[in-house]
Amino acid sequence: LGEIGSYVAEQFAALGFQVKGWSNSRKVLKNVESFAGKAELPNCLSKVDFLINILPLTPATNQILNRANLQHLPKGSFLINVGRGTHNHETDIIDLLNEEHLSGALLDVFQQEPLPNNHPFWEHPKVKITPHIASMTNPVSASKLIAENYKRFKQGLPLNHVVDLGKGY
Repeated sequence: LGEIGSYVAEQFAALGFQVKGWSNSRKVLKNVESFAGKAELPNCLSKVDFLINILPLTPATNQILNRANLQHLPKGSFLINVGRGTHNHETDIIDLLNEEHLSGALLDVFQQEPLPNNHPFWEHPKVKITPHIASMTNPVSASKLIAENYKRFKQGLPLNHVVDLGKGY
């Protein structure tokens, strides 16, 4: 439930979906149930039909889509990863698909990109692959952000959307 995740969660909630979200710190979002911290991840994943991963890559989120975490999803849940490829524990995902714990997966990012020709995801009947295009930068909005930050920099004001090196995102 960072900036992107909060936006996505609120959009789904506005469409009438029951939405849960997880992050390092609790968020207050309209019609979105917020979970925070490692201890609350299992409860967040319970009763989830579709898991959409949009997390940043940090040491804490590396390989987060693994058996230990995904087993908290109800049987038949569907996984969507548009975050980072190293979030995937690819062997665990394949095993959970084969065991029918996951009903399917839509994956936009992978451990190795481009995805090797002989990778099992290509032929798996429950995996849909997109070519790392889930989020594309809009030149109009990006140029406005750059111009605004340039003005702020020249005026000695704090910049918008700055990466916090301590957090890693």
